[in-house]
Amino acid sequence: MSLGRFLFLDTVGALIWSAFFALIGLMFHRQLEQATTFMAEFGIWSAVVVLVLLATYLGTKFIQRQHFIRSLRMRRLEPEEVYKMINSDADVHVIDLRHGSDFDLLPKMVPTAVRVPMESIDRHYHRIPPESDVILYCS
Repeated sequence: MSLGRFLFLDTVGALIWSAFFALIGLMFHRQLEQATTFMAEFGIWSAVVVLVLLATYLGTKFIQRQHFIRSLRMRRLEPEEVYKMINSDADVHVIDLRHGSDFDLLPKMVPTAVRVPMESIDRHYHRIPPESDVILYCS
């Protein structure tokens, strides 16, 4: 993207952002004035309530984020475990995600593995069965 185009789009974005908040202020100026008057009447207690609400919101978001991150963690398997899974009756598929240069250095693959280079995984997603356990390995 050229510098001129970037500056133009950045300026347009900043103007839209500023206009949006100016419009919100224009539409809700009475309510904002009432809220600030109410907060001024109750002094420190209004600040405490706002801080407690903000802390509760941020705490809830933090906990949700931790749960989400834990749900994304994948189980690491030892080679012996993979060997047992492949030789059992389990419905398991092994995907080799190694980069091309890594594969050229060590072209051996896990038996029954499907080679899908990581750089082209978006073109091969149909080769990954969604209904079974999937073991991914890379270097």
